[in-house]
Amino acid sequence: MKIEKDCELFIKTIELGFESEADRQEYFDNKIHHNKIHSRISAKARRNSKLSYCYFCKTKCSGFCKSHSIPEFVLTNIAKNGMVRYTLEGDVPTIDKPVGIARAGTFFLICNECDGKLFQNYEHPNIYTQPLSPMALGQIALKNYLLMISKRHSENALYSHLGNIHPNSRAFTDYRQEINQLDLMEYRTGCNRAMNAATNPNTSTYHLNYFRILNYRVPYAAQSIITLISDFEDNIINDIVNHSTNYKTKSFHLAVFPLKETTAIILFTDRQDKRYRKFFKQLDSLSPSDQLAAINYIVFAYTENVFLSPHISDSIIFDPAFRDVCRQYIDITASIPSSKDERQAVLVKRFSLSNRHSLPNLLDEKYSI
Repeated sequence: MKIEKDCELFIKTIELGFESEADRQEYFDNKIHHNKIHSRISAKARRNSKLSYCYFCKTKCSGFCKSHSIPEFVLTNIAKNGMVRYTLEGDVPTIDKPVGIARAGTFFLICNECDGKLFQNYEHPNIYTQPLSPMALGQIALKNYLLMISKRHSENALYSHLGNIHPNSRAFTDYRQEINQLDLMEYRTGCNRAMNAATNPNTSTYHLNYFRILNYRVPYAAQSIITLISDFEDNIINDIVNHSTNYKTKSFHLAVFPLKETTAIILFTDRQDKRYRKFFKQLDSLSPSDQLAAINYIVFAYTENVFLSPHISDSIIFDPAFRDVCRQYIDITASIPSSKDERQAVLVKRFSLSNRHSLPNLLDEKYSI
């Protein structure tokens, strides 16, 4: 009975899919207990998900490279006393305080030799004075896909373990694993294309859609795959509630890299993908300041792979409107959809780019550090 109760609590904390404010408050009132459950179940899942070989070269290894999902030199530019902050600090289990840059956004999937070879170009700060080379774009894409593959592997191990110890949760855990497997198929395909682009200077796999250098340093860093639900006119780009194996979502890659005195903002797509043509035309038609507002909103609404500078005031980080936008990424999968059309309509409204001014535009110069 205790195991079943613990698993039910765990599902709530990993999904943050609280059905009411009372549920949310119950979590915070018993946060220490919830986090102990989270740590115990997650530790077992991590052991189960660990590979015995490098994802790329397939060489057997007992230790893996500590890969950063955002280059360490970028995080250094926003850190304070070597620390950075999470967007949902205090809202997510085990994320209660700032984290050192050595541990921020790390994952373990490839060996040290592969990591040293594959990312040398894009992890060099001097390349961000001009539009990036095809190889640099490939390396950013490759890192993004590796992160997502690592996350889905870990999540599948977690859901498998959860289903085994609490059979009554099997409908939920099987559903999540099914969705993750669809994601993994797409990420592996993308990873193979990115690998070719990252190591071959003669390829033109990616198209640089947006590149801008700001003459100031913004207070956060981000790097991610972005799967937009809709464009600026609320037209559907990706039907994310369509889980047919015949339907493929399409993504673009985004990076916000604060440098020593400037900031590089990079958005690019796979040249085979035409689904974002209208979106980027709409983005180009906006004023420069509104472009930044839109990109800022996309960062916080669509990805958790973003780290904040401790120089940002708590009044912004803990502002309810800001946190509601940051929480949207988690809430996409907070529950199993009952009605596809209804779920889609709700998501389009929730993620509408018309909401881009609902949170502070931290890409604006007034927030520079």
